Amino acid sequence: MYKEHKKVFFLYSLIVLLAVSSPCFAERAEEELYGGISQYCGTIKQTLTAISHDDSRMRAELGAYYEKIANNYIIPLNARFVKSNQPNVGLLELQKQFAEEREEFNESYIEYARGMEVLIAVDCKKEPEKFYGQLTKLREARAVVNQESREMEEIIEKFYYAVEELYEK
Repeated sequence: MYKEHKKVFFLYSLIVLLAVSSPCFAERAEEELYGGISQYCGTIKQTLTAISHDDSRMRAELGAYYEKIANNYIIPLNARFVKSNQPNVGLLELQKQFAEEREEFNESYIEYARGMEVLIAVDCKKEPEKFYGQLTKLREARAVVNQESREMEEIIEKFYYAVEELYEK
């Protein structure tokens, strides 16, 4: 009995695998994807516009936050150390990394925002393939922006712990 179930399961798995991996299935799935994009184009555009506005707000908030961290904490503290002839090489290096990463974040976000504008401009009803291609590029650009943001937070955290270590000495 167990062997029969095992054979049936194996055959069923093989059939499913062949169906999923067949070019015909892939083409059908692609057609459905593009058809869905065309059919729901208006809703997709509204959602993308809302995401774009939310991302712009988030970028402004993050920009202000990074600016505040740099101008109120990182730069003044390093300036005090230098002024007292006791520069902390580790903190100066973190300041440099912070400035470089902030610039990369800004450039990545600008590239992402431009990609969003291009995507919203594509007529997804008439050109769903082009729309999907641009969407794929945009996802990658957004992932880069998210990674840059995480790296900024890591630098801020390192700076915090380095300062905390100084106070403990």
